[in-house]
Amino acid sequence: FPLRVPPLRERREDIALLAQIFLDQLNYREGASKAFSKRCIEELTEHSWPGNVRELKNAVSRAFIMSEDVIEVDFARAAAPSRKLVVRDGCLDVKVGTPLAEVQREIIFATLAHFDGDKRLAAQALGVSLKTLYNRLEAYRTE
Repeated sequence: FPLRVPPLRERREDIALLAQIFLDQLNYREGASKAFSKRCIEELTEHSWPGNVRELKNAVSRAFIMSEDVIEVDFARAAAPSRKLVVRDGCLDVKVGTPLAEVQREIIFATLAHFDGDKRLAAQALGVSLKTLYNRLEAYRTE
């Protein structure tokens, strides 16, 4: 029985709701109370989300990690994956010629998303100390 689920870009009214659900889950798990700015929700709704719901969830996770109390537009844009890097089935596809700094950043965020934001597990998987991971995330936050 075929069931057609339209792509997220055809269901723009669902984007804000889904993003809020993902943020609520992260807030609950991390004991935080972060929120999206109104402009951030508008930006998320305008994005085409070629990776659909999974891409949106990963973007919310990245923005959550990079932001303080309010997730602003710049964090949402930074969280949207680059067209040079694609996460698929737990693997990161990287196009030849992608700058190493960008690859490193995306590997860190993809690993964090894979471990549902658990920094300790991500650091262990990446083979770096937890302090190093926090330092890199802080550096990305100030870029």
